[in-house]
Amino acid sequence: MIKRIETSRLSLHIPTTLYNRIDRDSKRYGITKTALLQTMIVNYYRAVDSSPLKQGEISDAGGGLI
Repeated sequence: MIKRIETSRLSLHIPTTLYNRIDRDSKRYGITKTALLQTMIVNYYRAVDSSPLKQGEISDAGGGLI
């Protein structure tokens, strides 16, 4: 069974070079750009949340992501 997480929409403008890289990687790995970006953002925040620098040096505005 797949765990469903409540989602919200995000729209943003990004540099064309970054878009081209995301587009190329999504085709290379056979996944959508949305799935690629979701994975990238979640992995980024997991790394931030587990970083030892988080302890008092980085403002935490809402707790862990997951």
